[in-house]
Amino acid sequence: GGGISGLATAWYISKFAPHVPITLFEKSSRLGGRVQSKRVQCDDGEILFEAGPRTLRPWSVAGLATLDLVRQLGLEDKLFLVKRDDIASQNRFIFYPDQLNQLPADIVSVFSSLRLPIMKTVFGGLFPEIVRKRRNLNMADESVGSFLSRRVGLPLAESLISAAIHGMYAGDLDQLSMKSLFPKEWRDEHVHGSLSRGLFSTQQVERIDDLVFKAQLKDDNRPLLKKLEGTVMYCFEDGMQTLTDAIAQDLLQRSNVQIFTDSPIEQLSWDGEHIELYPSSPTPPTSHEFFTTPESPPPPKFSHVISTLHAPRTNDLLPATTKIPTLSTIPATSVLVVSLYYRPSKILPVNGFGYLIPKSITAELNPHHALSVTFDTDMYRPTGETGTKLTVTMGGHYWTSLLANGDASFLPASEEEAVMMAVKTLMVQLGGEFFTEEPVAWNVALHEDCYPQYTVGHEERCIKAREELWEKFEGRLSVVGSSYKGVGVSDCVRHAREVAVRLVKLGKGSGLEDVEKTWAVKDTPPSLRRKRIEM
Repeated sequence: GGGISGLATAWYISKFAPHVPITLFEKSSRLGGRVQSKRVQCDDGEILFEAGPRTLRPWSVAGLATLDLVRQLGLEDKLFLVKRDDIASQNRFIFYPDQLNQLPADIVSVFSSLRLPIMKTVFGGLFPEIVRKRRNLNMADESVGSFLSRRVGLPLAESLISAAIHGMYAGDLDQLSMKSLFPKEWRDEHVHGSLSRGLFSTQQVERIDDLVFKAQLKDDNRPLLKKLEGTVMYCFEDGMQTLTDAIAQDLLQRSNVQIFTDSPIEQLSWDGEHIELYPSSPTPPTSHEFFTTPESPPPPKFSHVISTLHAPRTNDLLPATTKIPTLSTIPATSVLVVSLYYRPSKILPVNGFGYLIPKSITAELNPHHALSVTFDTDMYRPTGETGTKLTVTMGGHYWTSLLANGDASFLPASEEEAVMMAVKTLMVQLGGEFFTEEPVAWNVALHEDCYPQYTVGHEERCIKAREELWEKFEGRLSVVGSSYKGVGVSDCVRHAREVAVRLVKLGKGSGLEDVEKTWAVKDTPPSLRRKRIEM
């Protein structure tokens, strides 16, 4: 796979083991996967649209992995930083039940937001949480919806939390795993009896693999982290594809790397010594913006294979005798991303990052199953763009449920129909008086199976898949990507680095060696404890 996971894995292995020949296969004609920046021409000039991810967050452990990659690729000067005081950081909204609710950005705004409908669910759920009964300690996992309904009440779960789940995972909180998505909070209830006690605990808890990862990267990246102080999120001035293009171009400078596009793999087999790949057809040399695929065919056999495909697709490639059945049990949702550009510079009723849409919103107010709306112009306005740009994301778990019942009537038959669905969503939720003009430019992207769903029992499934991979392939087939340890770009970059390090050091691996959450515990100084509570 030639998306962010495949590119990053190839890049790290080529860096750590420059003597090892590496071949990367991508089924489509372009590299980058869901990371795609497109420029569309209109009467106002050239408009930059993001078909996939549009921002990255620097301060998570996974975020450190991407920053390290940015630094090593020399992309620091191409970053656009969104600071804590910028309007996109300060103003975030939830559409509930029929209006925009601005979420508090600080302690002062908490009090001014008390009258909003969404905040009534927050305070009504949080205050009794500390006295609510702890779960059965034998419970192995639980859905996010079930956990939060027990701890903070159903109204808060179905409003604020379901909206957040839509934004992060395009998923249904009643299906997704609490243990995998929110491991710290899952542990807090088990150890302390409540989330509140965990927050005020004198213990500082961190995953051991996080501590190790930070120790490996933090010193080299201190100057860049210093530069990013006060930054909430960042993007690239020329689009997110800047990152994937830079990785690809750097790989092509390395004599040990070959890249083949338009090269879908139909099957792979293992004879005990080598893994053989079977392309669907002979791989033709293909010209691209900055490279041409090699004229000579790729080698047929390899000592190791790393699959960055969606988990069930990896299993589909395997012959019956070496199937990894557990991989086929990791589902995914699809989303439709429609970006619109309007000529007026002031068209929105509010300004900010955008808004999320909870699961509880009625079909009348959410007719096309929208998950979120992003105000792209308020986040970053490229040079020359004077109008208003925003993005509507639709589908996710809503579409999965409808398709399971045999209903495909909601799918747009054309790009124009997709645009109409996005415009209608905006008119219903923000008011038709704000959208009296037609958009003058747009971009439509359908991403199939792009959000793996970590449903209840996900960690146990990954452990079982690890055992099956070792049993069938003896550490020669590894898996990397959003199906396993995080769905974001930075999660994938981190996973790629971890697997590359292991393969270069030990020569074998499954890619799932560290899926269990092991914690390091130490006492927290009072000053740090106060800071954590304030955050």
